[in-house]
Amino acid sequence: MSAGKGTWRSRNLYLIGFMGAGKSIVGKILAEKLSRPFLDTDRMVEDKVGRTIAQIFQERGEEYFREVEREVVARATATPQTVVALGGGAILNARNRKAINQSGAAIYLKWEFAQLWPRLVNDRSRPLTLHLKPMEVEKLFNQRKRFYEQADFVIACHEPETPEQIAQKILRSLEVSK
Repeated sequence: MSAGKGTWRSRNLYLIGFMGAGKSIVGKILAEKLSRPFLDTDRMVEDKVGRTIAQIFQERGEEYFREVEREVVARATATPQTVVALGGGAILNARNRKAINQSGAAIYLKWEFAQLWPRLVNDRSRPLTLHLKPMEVEKLFNQRKRFYEQADFVIACHEPETPEQIAQKILRSLEVSK
């Protein structure tokens, strides 16, 4: 991404990463510590459509979900000095990436797939993991990784770190970049 380190104080902070990385919970903690509003684009999509993401995928398909996701990402990027948890696939869209680059700094919560898979395997709220085999989900992870790794900040996450500890790592990285 291109927001530039050191410019984050007056800009949005976007948490990116694969499903199960903890973007929502870490984002809430980070927003609280920075006294900023928090937005979760997956929740925004659900609120806008009035259905869960799993229901949206089942009833309308992934293409419709991505269309609504683009709309809520545009709304989130227009909200100043906010911490935003993005859905795992939001960064794949070029318009989303451009809006993120122009309005803030991306923070990648980097996990190894082997650490994420146990969180995903039985999670019925994640439609992509319900219909794909483990190898297919890992392939999706690997395809997305190149987009994630373009983030302004890459935060290496490891078990048994807690969301609080990961938020602290982010804060230390932000402070170093001043």
